[in-house]
Amino acid sequence: MEEKAKILVADDEERSLRLMEALLLPLGYEVIVARDGEEALQKVQESPPDVILLDIMMPRLNGFEVTSRLKQNEETSIIPIVMVTALKEVQERVKALEAGADDFLSKPVDKTELKARVQSLLRVKAYHMAERELLEKTLSGSVKLLTEVLSLVKPAAFGRALRIRRIVQKLVAQLGLKPSWAFELAAMLSQVGCVVIPTEVVEKKYRNEALPPEESRLFKAHPQIGHDLIANIPRLEEVAEIIAYQEKNYNGQGIPRNDRKGEAIPFGARILHVALALDTLISSDQNIKEAFQEMQQRTGCYDPAVVKALAAIVRSEAEHEILSVNLDQLQLNMILAEDVVTETGSLVVAKGQEVTPSLTERLRNFATRGHISESLRVIAPPNESRYTQHAVSEYD
Repeated sequence: MEEKAKILVADDEERSLRLMEALLLPLGYEVIVARDGEEALQKVQESPPDVILLDIMMPRLNGFEVTSRLKQNEETSIIPIVMVTALKEVQERVKALEAGADDFLSKPVDKTELKARVQSLLRVKAYHMAERELLEKTLSGSVKLLTEVLSLVKPAAFGRALRIRRIVQKLVAQLGLKPSWAFELAAMLSQVGCVVIPTEVVEKKYRNEALPPEESRLFKAHPQIGHDLIANIPRLEEVAEIIAYQEKNYNGQGIPRNDRKGEAIPFGARILHVALALDTLISSDQNIKEAFQEMQQRTGCYDPAVVKALAAIVRSEAEHEILSVNLDQLQLNMILAEDVVTETGSLVVAKGQEVTPSLTERLRNFATRGHISESLRVIAPPNESRYTQHAVSEYD
């Protein structure tokens, strides 16, 4: 059975609401009513409608304010809004268009015109929904392809990207920001430019080893390479810019070499820069406290607000421990504390990855064939130390 289209009617006049219901219900639509602007926003959040019929003159929030808020929100911007008004002034209609209104109806509403406007906007919304779905599938497929290429060609870079994403997630939460797909995706794709750099150069840099000039030049090119790979993917322009500026210092030094500094650098890049620095220092066998202390001494390198957020994370993670566990003791809140390699030295899983069901299954498959040890070192909250008597503090 086809689902009824849902129409939200917002008007502070009870007579107008009843009239709209009387006109729309026989046309087969589900009608939701709101008696002021605040209630209209609440109803949209509770159950997004397919079309909104919105009176301009309403208490608490008028139609202009409601329209502006809905159109500025990515999740609700696609909902068509029809302004229903008795106002005839051109400037009022211009103001409504500037707020984002899609169409107008004049009071008293004509039944035939109402039917035509609603049907037309439902077709427009269906078109935009199909277009958005196509873009999202294209985006999802492109990102999946890039991460799969990275995992196959440069597993160490893929492992680092997973570690970076985890740090970025914690920084975003500590900063009190809403979860941002752009920030997390930039972290996940931050190392994709490394696919064209020799593996030995990438791994030396990840161990924080000094690189000779030519190798250093190669590695410094990876943010721009990553940017260029991603910039032409629909809706990833912001992500590409974050990746391009991931090595840019807060004081303006570093790459890319231009005049941008401080808050002119994308906020996502400032967060990513801190996460990358922390991971590099920890990967060179410093513990998190030592790494943070060294970062504090690097004057001008990092956004002070992000460093402050990192300080809180360091205090929290100081309670974690490194444990030796068997495969059957792995828990979903654990993180691998070291690379898992085969007897021949091939990398199976890079350190820093969170334990997931698929990762556990992969490790079991290798262990069953005798290619890896069944004993692993992991980072876990203190309450997981019951699994072993060999726990050692990560920060001693």
